[in-house]
Amino acid sequence: MAGYTQRGGAFKGAFLENVVNRANEGYLFRGIAKVDKTETKVSVRRKYNTETHKSEIVGAEFRGGPKVDFNGILRGGQAIGFDTKETADTLGLPLKEIRDNQIMYFRLAVPFGETCFLVVYSSAHDRFYRIHANKVLMYWDRWQANKRKHGYNLIPYKDEDMAEIKPQYGLTLDYLAGLYNNADVLAGSKLSQYLDERAVYAFINRGKGRR
Repeated sequence: MAGYTQRGGAFKGAFLENVVNRANEGYLFRGIAKVDKTETKVSVRRKYNTETHKSEIVGAEFRGGPKVDFNGILRGGQAIGFDTKETADTLGLPLKEIRDNQIMYFRLAVPFGETCFLVVYSSAHDRFYRIHANKVLMYWDRWQANKRKHGYNLIPYKDEDMAEIKPQYGLTLDYLAGLYNNADVLAGSKLSQYLDERAVYAFINRGKGRR
């Protein structure tokens, strides 16, 4: 999709999260879903440099148990949990981009009925995809069973379950396409039926632009 491509490592991860966050505002205002970004706790490792006499960051690791980038609920009560992944690979999503705690989240949440998936942005093709957790786990387990060999190390874009997702209904990216009732959107279902839309918008954007 023309106009989405971002260049440089500084945009990796942050670009897709920004697209999803904007979509989440649209879902909320249309009464489709309430989706929130999960807080990520990072433990930073430092080392004292005897030459500069300063403490320097030498590494970092994620803290906490199984978790994904976003959690939410669809109108009607269906829980959702998903993670976002960006890749420059031309063939598919490398499995090394998925963390162990994200895989564990899928294993724990899916049996309870939560709809889990990955939202993937291919910078090589400038396209977005969604793939459900069950298929992710299938590829992951096959990769592990084959001792992480090269031929099993990615989820190919050509997989029929790697569904391309696009903007529609005024959303920056309709990553929930097929998971909600389109009739509600076409009928003009709005958050304003329940809350003051302007107040909610102000709440979501609180603090933005501040230093």
